[in-house]
Amino acid sequence: MALTLKNDGDTMTDHTGVVAVVDDCIPFTNLIREVLAHEGLRVIAFHDAARAFDALVALQPDLIILDTWHNQPDAGWRLLQRLRLHPATIATPILVGSTNPTLLRARTAQFRQYQAESFEKPFELDDLLRKIRLALSYADPQCDAYHWPSVVRGGAYKHYDTLLSIHAR
Repeated sequence: MALTLKNDGDTMTDHTGVVAVVDDCIPFTNLIREVLAHEGLRVIAFHDAARAFDALVALQPDLIILDTWHNQPDAGWRLLQRLRLHPATIATPILVGSTNPTLLRARTAQFRQYQAESFEKPFELDDLLRKIRLALSYADPQCDAYHWPSVVRGGAYKHYDTLLSIHAR
């Protein structure tokens, strides 16, 4: 999962990164795949949050883009919780999207607790790309591997140090 990130202005170049998209909306996953392919990234899509966990742990992508709502209303939320408790994905940057802005606002503190950034759908493509670039810059092996969670942590995740010590074992 080597990732060499060079940001020259607004364009990313020289990537070998993998982005996992967990969303049951096929047009959305196709759009993200097409856009990120132009950025030099490989996108792997999962259309069922309930079945994605094992594959994400094995894949260990550089970034996970996760929709909150799937066949079950809390499937995305449950997946986020499980990903944050597994050593292989504890520090993986995660962007959580939803078409429900009320839900995103209501869960802002919870997203921060689980070191996830959020975005609303529909979205401006440039805004989402900025969030993706930021997340991938923290997935760069040249950066501190745990820098991304500290960006959004803000002290809200009480067991963060414990989970990091588990991850380090």
